[in-house]
Amino acid sequence: MLLTKSGETVSETRACLRGGECGRFVEIARLRLDRYDHEVQLPDGKIAELSRNEFRLLEILMRNAPRGVAEDVLMLGVWKIDFDPGTNRLAVLVNLVREKIGARRILTIRAFGYRLSDEFEEFSQA
Repeated sequence: MLLTKSGETVSETRACLRGGECGRFVEIARLRLDRYDHEVQLPDGKIAELSRNEFRLLEILMRNAPRGVAEDVLMLGVWKIDFDPGTNRLAVLVNLVREKIGARRILTIRAFGYRLSDEFEEFSQA
């Protein structure tokens, strides 16, 4: 595997140049997501312990902030399945992430999906 000076693989750099995802870190709303180490740093400097699916969900929300993300897009991005309106799987996962990063950081968009809050104030963790 060939690495660039920034630690990315050559294929990641090529994807970035084609307009795809790039970079090790995603930073928004005072959260810092490290794609390589699978860590999320909270504003107080602590690391949130997230499962693989929780991490994927948060990464999708952070990469799309401040826009909302539809439930079917999140289901596809996290579990690689089409949305099933009869399940509460996504709502449960969102609540688990809320517990770990702060309840008010992820907002529900009724009849659509979810988005990260664009408020940059300190949030209390529930």
